[in-house]
Formats: sequence, structure tokens, C-alpha cells
Amino acid sequence: MARQARASRAKTVEVTADSVVIEQGVAIELPGTVASATQKTVEKWLDGTLEFIDDSFGSVLSERINAIAGSGVPNYFGPQRFGRDGNNVERALDLIRNPSTRINPNLRGLFFSAARSEIFNQILSERVMEGSWNLAIPGDVYMFPDSKSHFEAAADDLDIQDRIQQMRIHPSGPLVGEKPSTAKERALEIETRILARFTELHEGLQRERLESLRRPYRLVPEQLSAQPLENGSLRLQFNLPAGTYATTVLRELLNFESSQHPEV
Repeated sequence: MARQARASRAKTVEVTADSVVIEQGVAIELPGTVASATQKTVEKWLDGTLEFIDDSFGSVLSERINAIAGSGVPNYFGPQRFGRDGNNVERALDLIRNPSTRINPNLRGLFFSAARSEIFNQILSERVMEGSWNLAIPGDVYMFPDSKSHFEAAADDLDIQDRIQQMRIHPSGPLVGEKPSTAKERALEIETRILARFTELHEGLQRERLESLRRPYRLVPEQLSAQPLENGSLRLQFNLPAGTYATTVLRELLNFESSQHPEV
């Protein structure tokens, strides 16, 4: 949720995709004009406009950059994962309810990927709400930033805690499929509680025999910086791992209230 305007000093800021490049990294300019927030070639993000207080913008942004560089952000799937108007999850449900439906295999995979992305986002949101998305809890499964492999270890292991603090490993959540989650104890309790809200989706994904995978709960952008431009704009630059979303970082950088609970 964007920061609420305060008195008459609040402004809306235009965000356009003309300067957005997502290849090895991302750059986006913020012109100081009044308009709605759009991103033509990448995605529609933040669902509206950004508001901030003029005299606090620079200092708050600097604080956010330092905080994110030091602790990362929740690794949500971005809104484009869910299609126009978020309909991909509903399309997955339709396929589960009507298994004889003929559909392009690529589209079928797209819809089922959206379904398990939705479940992952909800589990991550629960971890964010309880403050454990970037901490070890009993039963967690851990991942390295640059690998799909995962491993289990005791949450009170001092080496595990140090590696999490150094952002060398991250707690992870399930991308549900045929096999059950490898989490245990408290971590599994959270997963199971959220999965109970998605029984039909979960059972349908199991029947599809999708490979059970995991995804880190934390995303750490690299080389994160803000560069003032001559035209008064600000260019944000950062590098992201494959399979992650620029909007996840942008949401945290530009939304100065707590933005770690997206509408998923």
C-alpha cells in the first residue's frame, strides 16, 4: 500500500517503462511529473501511483537502499506471473475441475505455474507477518542464492544462523507438486496451514504430477544503487537472479510504508 498523502505536500510520481532494461540487471527512471504509474513492456506494478513527501524522499530512499542491501526483500512472485487481471490461477482451477479440457501445453504449464506461485506467495506472506521470512525456524529447508538445491539443518545451529545473517543461504518455501514438502516442525506447520486454504488447487497440482521444487523466501539484489540524472530523474539500478522480479525490489524501495504484504 502506498504511503498516504500528508497535507498538500504529497506528490504522485510517473513511472514509465521507456527507460526500463531487464537483462542482466534493471534500470528505471523516476521523472518528477504527475501521472499514473505504468510500465509498458515489463509489467504493471504497484497497482496505481506512488506517493511520497518531497523533503523526505531522498533520505528515506537512501535508508531503504541501505536496508535492502543489508537484509534483502521477500522473494514474492511478481504480478505478471498471474496474467492479466490475475486470471491465471482461475484458469488453473478450471483445468483442475475439467481435466479433459484441450489446451496448448505451454498455456497449461503457465496456468499451473501461476497456481503454485500463488500458494508460495501466501506462505511467504505468512512468514513475513510473523517476522521469520529471513530467519531460521525449526524444520526449515535452506537454499543457496545461486542454486536450486536445498538442504535441511537445525535452526539453532550457529553456523546456519551465521550463514543466514551473511545472506549466504536463505530459508525456502514450497513450489507444490507431486511429492510432499521436505519441511518439518514449525516450518511445515505454517506451510500446512496455508495449504489448507488451497485444498482444491493443491490436490490438483499433485494429480498433475508436477515436480516439487523450492524457492528462497529472500531475494538479495546486487549492486543496488540510485543515480541522480541531469533531468531531475532518479535512476535505480540493481542486478537480480534468474526467476526473480524487479517489481519485488521496486515495491520495497519506493513504497515507504511496509510493503512486504502484496495483494496476492
